[in-house]
Amino acid sequence: MESVLLIATILVGYFIIRSRMNLSFLVKQFERNNVVVFGKKGAGKDMLFQQIINARNKHHYSNIPFGKKTLPIVMNDISLWPNTYEEMINGKITKVKPNLNERFDIYISDAGVMLPSQYDWLLHKKYPSLPLLYALQRHLYASNMHVNVQSLSRVWKPIRELADGYVQSERVIWLGPIYIQFITYYDRYESAERSLLPMKRRIVNGMSDAIADQYIATNGLIKPMYLMGTKKRIQYNTRYFKDVFFLKPTGQSDTVVSDGTGSVDTKEQTDSVGSITHRD
Repeated sequence: MESVLLIATILVGYFIIRSRMNLSFLVKQFERNNVVVFGKKGAGKDMLFQQIINARNKHHYSNIPFGKKTLPIVMNDISLWPNTYEEMINGKITKVKPNLNERFDIYISDAGVMLPSQYDWLLHKKYPSLPLLYALQRHLYASNMHVNVQSLSRVWKPIRELADGYVQSERVIWLGPIYIQFITYYDRYESAERSLLPMKRRIVNGMSDAIADQYIATNGLIKPMYLMGTKKRIQYNTRYFKDVFFLKPTGQSDTVVSDGTGSVDTKEQTDSVGSITHRD
């Protein structure tokens, strides 16, 4: 019996350590790159954002609250207007005042709704400067922008094709208050679009290493992994857009209730983006 408990303890410890290593890898990708997270409904796209935000523990912008360090942002804030690619090509740049804080990453949830590819013409008309800021964000604000979407093809083309990393959120398994999330990281758009699987190396095949190396050279890094987390660390409202679109019954509180830690005061979250109060 003791040996069984020992083996079980070792296995649990291994899975926890592996999960932390995977999270550390992803945090580095989010710190360095613009990342697009994609996956079906209920696959844990916002859950992955929450894991990254919790691990980084820094102030950030988002269109939905992920905790006390979230500052609200709307698409019009992500702009260098009146500068666009056309002004860059013509060499007619207008200097503007920065309206975002440096080193505050941007997280856009449900980009298929906020920046839908099927309305490309309208997005170019309404947010003509957003793609330029997205391309130059590291230079301008020393930060990155991350979006999540159900299908990779559903997000605006300038966003999906200029991203540096892609994470496919595949599924979430709940074990009481603990969950395990299965994901795959890609560093090339073409591989993410096709949901390619990594090539497994086989010891018995003498050519396997060379073939696998060529596969990686052709398709880029493809890294399946899993993350472990707890319900109490989830601070976003999984039905956030219900509060956005539906009127509240008379007398109901303006508080958005989260899945785990209690509540997030929406009045505090809707302060002006330009005036940010740092909260520890």
